[in-house]
Amino acid sequence: MLNGSGILRNEPVENISYFSAFEGISEVKLMDKRAYTLGMTMSELEASLPELFFFRCSRSHIINLLKVYKVVFNHNCNIIMECGTIIRLSRRRRAGFSSAMKNLSKNHTRNDYNYN
Repeated sequence: MLNGSGILRNEPVENISYFSAFEGISEVKLMDKRAYTLGMTMSELEASLPELFFFRCSRSHIINLLKVYKVVFNHNCNIIMECGTIIRLSRRRRAGFSSAMKNLSKNHTRNDYNYN
């Protein structure tokens, strides 16, 4: 359940692309390009989301691991999401990201969801 804009929303995991924060305001970005403001901090979000599917890749971003399209490892490691957004992976979180992706691939396949 996500608390946003005065409404509790139950968004399915496959609809969420990523969460972002800017100047203390948290936002969820959905796959259909909609976004809404959340009444939760990034720390509260991180604690409430299933860690199999979500990973905090920087202070200001939590991504849906199912929606990672490509990872570019260069001097600034960038995660390219299926929606086209490029999100920087913090240097301190690279090892955790690799572990999270391995854990996801070991415990989950895309066939577990009905993608249209």
